[in-house]
Amino acid sequence: MKRYADYGYKDFVIALGYKADVIKNYFASYHLGQNDYTVNLSSGQTVMSSSGGLDWNVTLVDTGLNTMTGGRIKRLRKHLKDESFMLTYGDGVADIDIKKLVEYHSNSNNLVTLTAVRPTARFGELKLNNNLVTAFQKSQLNVGWINGGFFVCESEHTELLHWSPLFLGP
Repeated sequence: MKRYADYGYKDFVIALGYKADVIKNYFASYHLGQNDYTVNLSSGQTVMSSSGGLDWNVTLVDTGLNTMTGGRIKRLRKHLKDESFMLTYGDGVADIDIKKLVEYHSNSNNLVTLTAVRPTARFGELKLNNNLVTAFQKSQLNVGWINGGFFVCESEHTELLHWSPLFLGP
């Protein structure tokens, strides 16, 4: 979410499933966790001493524990504006240029644009010469592309998204 906010996107809709209660509690108590406050233990009144925080809007939607991605998007439909929207997984961590992704999608006629990335090798590669190591490095694999987990979608076609990647992005 911070990655999106760095590009000016600060309205979020989160499709909840597994651990929905933990995520709801996190956001419900976020303001208290980020600021100083005083609690009157007699009355229970809480007075904030500081008011720092993020200028984000976060909508939490319980979409069901066993719902697949397409079903989650369908359940979010009423919370989405009638314009393109971005989508990522809860564990999506990548160095994606969100501005370039949105520009690419805007200049295409695609219903969905997905990012494709080449994963970094999990283990270091050894270069050997006569049983001696001459080089050791971790590098990108050259054996194919994988889903990078960042998407731009057209909202008027959410009923068509049966979750299979449709178009290769930047």
